[in-house]
Amino acid sequence: GSIHLLDQEFAEYARRLALDFGSGLEWQVDLYDESMAAEERERLRSEHAFHYWLTLEAADAAAKQQDWVKVCQLLEPLNRLHPVDATQNGMIRRLANAYQELNDEAAETDILKALVASDGSAADACRRLVELGQKKQAWAQVHQYAKQMLAINPLSRSAQQAFVEASLARNEFHDVFDGRIALLEMDPADPAAAHFE
Repeated sequence: GSIHLLDQEFAEYARRLALDFGSGLEWQVDLYDESMAAEERERLRSEHAFHYWLTLEAADAAAKQQDWVKVCQLLEPLNRLHPVDATQNGMIRRLANAYQELNDEAAETDILKALVASDGSAADACRRLVELGQKKQAWAQVHQYAKQMLAINPLSRSAQQAFVEASLARNEFHDVFDGRIALLEMDPADPAAAHFE
């Protein structure tokens, strides 16, 4: 087809994508204001269970009380309807934090993997996935997310060390060699041991 037709189809696709963004949620910001009493806000939230901002506010209040179960109960339905909120202080990171506080490593791993899939620059999520993988000795996970951390910041010593550790556990000696060479370039505290390794 023609470029003109392609441009029209792409414009329609982009419009549809924008209009469908978070379509299962309520986003109106004029529903309440800061001066409204907490009881009134809670009543509004019960009437508008999928209002994004009211629910985030209620989850923040529950987090202050360290009621992590309630935080999960509030945020999980939002996540099912809008699983692309990869913002720095967004719903996915808040939910991941609640799972971490509840020591629910399986749920935390799943939500962090979803976050990294939608935001390739989420170094904090990659770092936590590496930690969780090291804890379970899930070397494929450690290797994958340490490599992604290195793509974000190639000068990260901890990522390079995790990458070497996972590569060694997986008998991927070429990666071990490359990783150890990179660590040597990072002025190790014990250069002799680094050379020996």
